[in-house]
Amino acid sequence: MRARKEREKRTRKFARERKEKSAHENVREKGKRKAHTKMRARNEREKRTRKCGRERKEKSAPENAREKGKRKAHTKMRARKEREKRT
Repeated sequence: MRARKEREKRTRKFARERKEKSAHENVREKGKRKAHTKMRARNEREKRTRKCGRERKEKSAPENAREKGKRKAHTKMRARKEREKRT
C-alpha cells in the first residue's frame, strides 16, 4: 500500500512538472532520454567488440588468420576435453 502511494507521488510530481513545460520542451527532453539510452546500448555493444576489432585492424591479414586458427584450435581442444571428460 505504502509502495503504491510512493509510486503515485513520484509520478504525480513528474506529471506536474511536465504540465508546467511547453510541449516543445517535453519532446526535447524525451529525445535526450532516448538518445542517451541508445548511446549507452551502443557503447555496451562496442565495448564487447572494440578490443578485438582494434587488435585486428593493426595486424596484417596473415597474422589475423593465424590468430583465428589458434582460437579455433583452442575451442576444438576444449570441446574434445569436455567430450573425454564425459566418457
